[in-house]
Amino acid sequence: MKLKVICYSGYKGEETPRAIIINDIEYMINEIIRRERVEDINTGERENIYWCKIDDRIIKLSKSLSSGEWRIKNE
Repeated sequence: MKLKVICYSGYKGEETPRAIIINDIEYMINEIIRRERVEDINTGERENIYWCKIDDRIIKLSKSLSSGEWRIKNE
């Protein structure tokens, strides 16, 4: 699966996801339901997590703060 996330860019750079592209198909994010920043206590890896509503589905997007890699999971 090829994933690309399009974000609103504010004064801090990439901030809020607005759309995702999966295998060349674009899906608009209707609403950010929840967001948080978490840190894995074992590895120290930090990531931003967004629970997003796309149509009638809830997806979980996470972005590694060290690598910048985005991951997606259906909720």
